[in-house]
Amino acid sequence: MKTADFHPARVQTLVFDLDSLTGEFSQEQWENFRELLRVLQERDFHLVLLGEEISPNDWQQFLGISIVSGSPESSGRRNPQLGQADHFWVTDRANLHAWLQDQSAHFASRQPVLVPNGFCCPRIEDLLQIFHPSRNTTLEIAEQLLKSKQEAPSKPLLVGIGGPDDCGHAYFVGELLEALEEQGILVGGFDLLELLSLEHKNSTAADYWRAPREREWILDTLLRPYAAGETVTVIDEPDFLQGCETSSYPLFWAPEMVVLLWGTTIFVPEIQELLDIKIVLDLTPKAAAARLFELDERSDFNPDFVKTYLKGEGRLYGEYLEVNQIQQQADFLVQFDNFHAFKLVTNLK
Repeated sequence: MKTADFHPARVQTLVFDLDSLTGEFSQEQWENFRELLRVLQERDFHLVLLGEEISPNDWQQFLGISIVSGSPESSGRRNPQLGQADHFWVTDRANLHAWLQDQSAHFASRQPVLVPNGFCCPRIEDLLQIFHPSRNTTLEIAEQLLKSKQEAPSKPLLVGIGGPDDCGHAYFVGELLEALEEQGILVGGFDLLELLSLEHKNSTAADYWRAPREREWILDTLLRPYAAGETVTVIDEPDFLQGCETSSYPLFWAPEMVVLLWGTTIFVPEIQELLDIKIVLDLTPKAAAARLFELDERSDFNPDFVKTYLKGEGRLYGEYLEVNQIQQQADFLVQFDNFHAFKLVTNLK
């Protein structure tokens, strides 16, 4: 499926030639097609539908979709932006393939393709495997981590993942874990969300730590030995961590593994100096407020929630980012406003 210079991360708009794709659709196929469009919209793609007799009234349930009436050839001439590099076409018209090739536009077809810029996709729904921003992001990160392990198989690789309170750390970790396991990488993990938090700042413990005892145990028993190349084994969960769901026990970390750590304030200096890779989940204030207050970030909720967030948790988190220069030192910066379409902003340095 490789075509010249094609990368799904560069695509923002999907253009569907309805007449060539849906002419013999059954009712069930129409329903499946509409569901495909809904999923693609959830993944933040702009959709354009082309057709000779297409009616906007038939697509009113799709907010933000563009309807272009006329033949694809004439539509392309009238709308040259449809041939831009961030547009991807889906059409079965062989004569249109040649025009798309001349425009250097990429496309998919259910029919055999004879030009380099296109590829054959027998089932339209298979496009969901290609245009899957979140999965593509975690696969790209996993491939970089695999490369690091292949270059030094016996060297420990400690990966820190941080983001605002309640932003969805566990969801991202689950997606990355799946991508790593698909690469055949053995993975360990430790959840520090309850132990390292903004709410513990300026407490009797060290900055952001819930308790000094927990800090010392995690650093001296787990992180420093593993970072030094030692195998770490803990049979039973310590009494003072019970109920925190930090990891599964017995815990076993070998240097040949990749170990993931995640938490809101994971990049405190004593951990940051041990990390090999730093992944920062970046959210707009609106999205961060929505996650914290359990709102729908895509809705127009009361802006007072954002103001409240920025005066409280948002302000504290911003100070933490600035003092520790988190984003400047990130190896991966992930735009995390949309669970279905989180994307890399910055790749490995």
